[in-house]
Amino acid sequence: MSHVIHLVSYESPSGLTAELEKLDVPVVEILANNSVSSVCLALNSTGIDGPLIFIATAQTCRDLPVIASAQRAAHRAVISYALIDPDYPVSTDAWPNAPVSAYLSSPEHMGSRTISLRGVEVQGFITVTDLAGLIKVQVDAAQ
Repeated sequence: MSHVIHLVSYESPSGLTAELEKLDVPVVEILANNSVSSVCLALNSTGIDGPLIFIATAQTCRDLPVIASAQRAAHRAVISYALIDPDYPVSTDAWPNAPVSAYLSSPEHMGSRTISLRGVEVQGFITVTDLAGLIKVQVDAAQ
């Protein structure tokens, strides 16, 4: 069974976890406090062994390549990433190691940001309920 890990920050859409749970998407929230090591320790303390689907917002998305490397070292498979209004991570050999979808809250984001990662699916959303529905489709496809 896969596990959805929501890296929660002050930039995360309010109510996203609750909306996902309404759609029967089980979510574990981990506070993303600008410390990759604390995120990895928190994930380790959950006892989850994978496979994982990560949800991150804005600047937290920049941490995903390092988090992905740590998961690989811990022998946990990452099967999908959901980036919400991302500050796109730097492309490395370790990134992406799974399908990536970017969800943008306004058309301005689509025009003003450059997607530097190959194969990133980009979709827009208006409400948190819309976003939860899009992420549910991604989660179901990754299973």
